[in-house]
Amino acid sequence: MTRPDSDSFQKKTTLAEIGALVGGIVEGNGSLEILGMSSLEDAGEGQLSFLADLKQVSRLEKTRAAAVIVPSNLPPFPKPLIRTSNPYAAYAKVQTFFSSRSYVPLGIDP
Repeated sequence: MTRPDSDSFQKKTTLAEIGALVGGIVEGNGSLEILGMSSLEDAGEGQLSFLADLKQVSRLEKTRAAAVIVPSNLPPFPKPLIRTSNPYAAYAKVQTFFSSRSYVPLGIDP
């Protein structure tokens, strides 16, 4: 049995939808398409990351993530953000969202 390729199997959503999911405040383009999550260092186009510790802001400055979940008290930053009082809890919700996609083998009609 062959698994679908990652492009046809990828769950997609928008930054605004994720903001609503986690109860956060979206700054920037809410219609930005988000395809998954990754670390600040590894994230790229279409990926969301998170920063919980304000002491690590230098990592935020170097990321290529499309958007980042950050603490509510992060100073203004020129990147699409979701501000939340608990970035760890928001990260867990979003990670669950992206990992909850159902798998349907090719060739079988659900």
